[in-house]
Amino acid sequence: MGYAAIYIPEFPTLAWLRLDKGARTRAVAVIDGKPPLEKVVSFNRAAKEMGLSHGMSKVQADTSGRVIFHPRSLHEEKEALDLVFQAAEGFSPRVQIIASPLNEYAKTGCPAAALLVDQSGTETLFGDGRSYATKIREALQEIEFHSNVAVAPNAEASLLLARSYSGVTHVSERDVERKLAPLPVSALRTEMSTLATLKRWGIRNLGELAALPETALISRIGQQGKRLQRLAVGREDPP
Repeated sequence: MGYAAIYIPEFPTLAWLRLDKGARTRAVAVIDGKPPLEKVVSFNRAAKEMGLSHGMSKVQADTSGRVIFHPRSLHEEKEALDLVFQAAEGFSPRVQIIASPLNEYAKTGCPAAALLVDQSGTETLFGDGRSYATKIREALQEIEFHSNVAVAPNAEASLLLARSYSGVTHVSERDVERKLAPLPVSALRTEMSTLATLKRWGIRNLGELAALPETALISRIGQQGKRLQRLAVGREDPP
């Protein structure tokens, strides 16, 4: 029993390129806002190699004249998300959308779609966790969405791993802490002020966070410190 997390980076760009195959070999970027204040919200690898970054103005991004720009379309993104959701439902009746156009991609700063799939009861159909993750990823590739898929013993661990590791990841309960340890604390879904506090303390990754004395951590940042420390070792809060 476990959870598969699906993470699809640069989702607005993929939603567009699914419909415009002619642009796939070019440097492309999705922009949002009114002229002349449009900002880059998503791009492909070719555009990244040319120096584009999230939040860059279109004027800054267009210095080479070689980037194709496309206005952001929530309709395209919602339609694309429906396709991804339907593909995920082929592997479990219990699928949850975590980050999408409707919730501004969970305000992660990166326009990636994320879904959570409950693996319970699927072993006889799809095999072990690695096989399950591989088959989900292959199904998404067939509908032209490149994704990271991670299977872990609980939901939050699988989401952390899918956001952080490319391709397919599968970890057992015994190995999840080791796999999470090198990830930056910024991978945790928590307030920016808390991340800033951890940075001031010199805490760079989840392994260092897990090693802090629990009592001292709680005394400084409250019960959320205990919660974050549990997440850092791959455990969720008890119900």
